[in-house]
Amino acid sequence: MVIAFLQAEISSPEYSKYIQPNLERNGLSRDFINSPDLKNEFHNHFRRMLLQYRGFGGSIRLFTGFPSDVRWRFVEIEPQDHQLLFYAKDESWIRISEGTRSVQRAAGRIDRFEQPGTTDRVRAIQRDLTDGKSMAPLILVEGENGTLILVEGHKRATAYVGLNWPRISTLVGYSPTMHNWCYY
Repeated sequence: MVIAFLQAEISSPEYSKYIQPNLERNGLSRDFINSPDLKNEFHNHFRRMLLQYRGFGGSIRLFTGFPSDVRWRFVEIEPQDHQLLFYAKDESWIRISEGTRSVQRAAGRIDRFEQPGTTDRVRAIQRDLTDGKSMAPLILVEGENGTLILVEGHKRATAYVGLNWPRISTLVGYSPTMHNWCYY
């Protein structure tokens, strides 16, 4: 999960400023994230420390109340399951989805250009996808009644759903105490 997070955010205009300088200070290239040696425990520890800008490991910010016993698995989401995708409790995405947290609802509004700033970024991701650019997997957690709640990848999820993308790569986490996560 840590690798997927860092791979998704290392190129993000919003979050790369927290990752790239730390890599440079420690004499590391992007390969440290893009081509990780998962058997090297020191490297894994360092990557977990890198993710502290999001509150990982400290139960703060995005990870407030996030369980420590989450089991992760890779899952591909197909179009018939797009209705299961929901945003984390984030005020801006709740507003964009008209209070529903539904990725489908927000994707429809963006298709109709009802969200100017967000529309531009989602459309740019859609262009990248249709041009064949690969993306890091979305990071989701299991919610109630089979729902899948986004932890990371809100704009990418909206882009995929807006394109009715045939297979979305995701990393899905489960914990019996996931309801304690503040964004659940």
